[in-house]
Order: sequence, then structure tokens, then C-alpha cells
Amino acid sequence: MRFALLVSTVGVVACSTTLNPSDYDTSCAGPTDCVTLPMGDMCDCSCNQGAINKNAVDAYNKDRTHIGGCSRLCGACPELQGATCTAGKCVLAGVVQPSDGGTD
Repeated sequence: MRFALLVSTVGVVACSTTLNPSDYDTSCAGPTDCVTLPMGDMCDCSCNQGAINKNAVDAYNKDRTHIGGCSRLCGACPELQGATCTAGKCVLAGVVQPSDGGTD
């Protein structure tokens, strides 16, 4: 008599309302490669911002659409900061980036 054991693996996908710049391409060759978009918890009214490569905007918009509407009403956020390219990475303009530990 043979017995078969069937093992099923169920994946759980978290339903997050948070968008992070690190989830998208932030590489750049120059400042025109970068754009600033709202980031962080889209339902938390935090007004956080982040910079990503302009070629990643479609992926960002798709993710933002999947989040859908939030039941919370938020006030207006300040105007988006500009984005620039620093050391090959899109960053918010005017934000001091941490040192790499080297000396100049």
C-alpha cells in the first residue's frame, strides 16, 4: 500500500500602502534623469518625498494605482522638491547626503 503526502505552500502577500525610493531604479547619469515623487505611506499624510529615475515612473504609478484610495483625508503637502543626480544616484536636491567616509 502506497501513501502519498501532498505538501502545499501558501504564499502570503502583504498589502502595503508604502512606496519607497529603494523599490525603484535610482541610478542616473545626470540631473535630468531624476524626478521627485511622493513617497512613504500613501495613507499616512506624511508628505514624504523621494527621487527616482524618470524611467521608473510607470512602475511607481502602477504601484500607486494598486494601493487605491485611502479612507483618510489629508491636507495639502508642500510643493515637491527638485531632484538631482549625485554620485550616480537620484536624490532630493538640497538634501545633504551622508559622507562615504573618504577624505577630500
